[in-house]
Amino acid sequence: MAAWRGVVGGVGWGGVRWVGEGGVGGDDLAMAWCGGWGGVGEMKLAKETLKGISNSMNSFILKAMKEQNNNLLELLEKSIGFEGVEIFDTDHVQPLLPLELVNSWSLPIVTLTCIVVALPNIPKDTIGSLFKSVGEGLSYTHLVEESLNTASEYVNIRKTTMILWHEVEHKCKWLDNPLAKSILKGKTVSEIVKWLSDKAKQIVTEFKQGTDGEPVENPPHALIAGNSMYRITQTILLRYQGNIEAITDKQLFVFLNGVIADIFSTCFTNIPRVITIRCHESVIEKKEESVRVAAKILG
Repeated sequence: MAAWRGVVGGVGWGGVRWVGEGGVGGDDLAMAWCGGWGGVGEMKLAKETLKGISNSMNSFILKAMKEQNNNLLELLEKSIGFEGVEIFDTDHVQPLLPLELVNSWSLPIVTLTCIVVALPNIPKDTIGSLFKSVGEGLSYTHLVEESLNTASEYVNIRKTTMILWHEVEHKCKWLDNPLAKSILKGKTVSEIVKWLSDKAKQIVTEFKQGTDGEPVENPPHALIAGNSMYRITQTILLRYQGNIEAITDKQLFVFLNGVIADIFSTCFTNIPRVITIRCHESVIEKKEESVRVAAKILG
């Protein structure tokens, strides 16, 4: 859990004022943008372009405001705090790898979504709504991760997450394993969770045997995904222990939905910090793009 805890630690929402509420607009972002410039010459250039930048930023913000993420907002309403971040993975699960892999916000969210999709008795429209919510949320978690976790190991995890999300969203598969209801029909919740756990363990074990247990600098996507699935499914089995046979699809769905919402909510506490970082980009060529990202978040 140490690697995961290293991802947490953003700042809260306090002090953020939204467009339309007497608060942050294009002028504020443009001024923040100018604040990152150093010399007199750069300041002069910044002031000359301030008006154009302000108009541009207001346009981006208003556009983002019109694209309301209603599905994501509905999901976030199910969050009751940050508990989900603490309980989706437990140290009581014995590691399969000699070194713990770093984690991210997006990876467990996508892994948990794959488990939900595998539950056979959840209505199709309910799953569809979750897909929309998670898809909307991932666009923001990726912005947070790109801003705060720039090391190569985190970049590798982001790539893995995007591959996994594309596969489950468009093919209803996890690492080429079908999650369709027709495939898993008739299985109990316990059998489905154990099946996913066994598949994940097999992937990790085979890779470890191929490397004689030695850690690799850039773990392959399958290993990252397999390790995530194994730890999360084992955590679920440990949580319910001998009682999992009595857990229904709906009960597990509600629990996992809440955990996903909690992880999103905790991740989003980093957004004010991300906006600040983006607005103070020091590389001139990246300044406008950075503020455009900040405008998208504010919208």
